[in-house]
Amino acid sequence: MTTLVMLRGLGRDRRHWEGFDDKLRALDVKVLCLDLPGNGTLAERKSPLRVEEYADELSHRLDTLGVGACVVLGISFGGMVALSLAARDQRVRAVWVLGSSDRHSPWFRRFSLPAVVFAGVTAAASVLRQRVLPDPRPEIGLVETAIVKLVSHQRGEDWELIARWSRLHQVACTSLGNMLRQLWAAWRFEAPPVNCPSYFIHGKNDRLVHPCCSESLAGRYGAPVHYLPNGGHDLALDVQPQLLALLTDVVAD
Repeated sequence: MTTLVMLRGLGRDRRHWEGFDDKLRALDVKVLCLDLPGNGTLAERKSPLRVEEYADELSHRLDTLGVGACVVLGISFGGMVALSLAARDQRVRAVWVLGSSDRHSPWFRRFSLPAVVFAGVTAAASVLRQRVLPDPRPEIGLVETAIVKLVSHQRGEDWELIARWSRLHQVACTSLGNMLRQLWAAWRFEAPPVNCPSYFIHGKNDRLVHPCCSESLAGRYGAPVHYLPNGGHDLALDVQPQLLALLTDVVAD
């Protein structure tokens, strides 16, 4: 059976799939969620400065785990690593890239500073509002509130989700140094040629990465972009049913 290897993006880890991996397993898909160096279970590791080094690390880990044929799915930075892995590891049969980019797109399309600032301001206002409610939620953190508001079109006011991610942040979080190293690796990334089918998906309501970035990537691979109307940047949060429908047929082959 082909294994679906799933990779999260900048500063995220396998704890942030919000049940999407379990829904795939319920459909008899063999799923393997892996953390990138510097994130999650590997938070104490120093993040590499080149996407290719993440791919080399993953290839070695797949060897160690005895993984054979696989399909790789990556969100954002994870999509860059997925493409780099597919370019150097023949066991990769297909790659799915969600809301990603490379250096051929303008920087202000790859990373929307106005959206980041807006998310930060609204997060600060939301956290302050939570503090003065009759039922205050001290577990609500400013960082995770801002992240959810930035990456999700559907769940920016989902306080249970934000509280859950805030607790995860307290247990193991990506250091500022590792976040900057990952940003530098993403900034320099240039998508390589691959010898397997490549699929590109983008949320129509992605506030962080402009859809033209996926269009640029897909155009160089001769592939279309699948747009999900109600999705933000984190499609696994916003549109799980639509994403499942796109994935399962390919993974089952």
